[in-house]
Amino acid sequence: MKYFIKYGLAFLIITSHLTGMEHSATIPVPTVEDFVQAVDNNDFEVISSCIEAAAWGYLDLNSHLDKVSKHLIVAAEKGYADIVRELLRIPGIDINAKYEDGTTALIWAAWKGRTEVVRELLQAPGIDVNAKDEEGTTALIWAASEGHTECVKQLP
Repeated sequence: MKYFIKYGLAFLIITSHLTGMEHSATIPVPTVEDFVQAVDNNDFEVISSCIEAAAWGYLDLNSHLDKVSKHLIVAAEKGYADIVRELLRIPGIDINAKYEDGTTALIWAAWKGRTEVVRELLQAPGIDVNAKDEEGTTALIWAASEGHTECVKQLP
């Protein structure tokens, strides 16, 4: 499989294993906005494609890590564990990114009782389990105050 980009389109050339012939297709190059919309819509396939495009150098997520990291919070809040897992593969993503009110992905996941997301986030290197929002509340306190005992059990 070979790729090249021209005029904002990705050209994909696939060689058939059966015939040895090359077949080509033109596909739009994904944008950061496509990525953001995919996170909002829990569209795992598009997110995976965007991350793959970034790995091949066709999408620059590194220049938008602040936006990408904030959407980790969105995915955590909504309970999109597969999306969170996929986002954690992005080099340089800020696992401890905060909204203006100081809430992080871990705080939101614990607050909303997203047990699987809490588990994924706790496995990420560099996670700050003691991060506090602007009121001084941690993920553990939020989980306990909302009665999310499975999340409380996971949090140190």
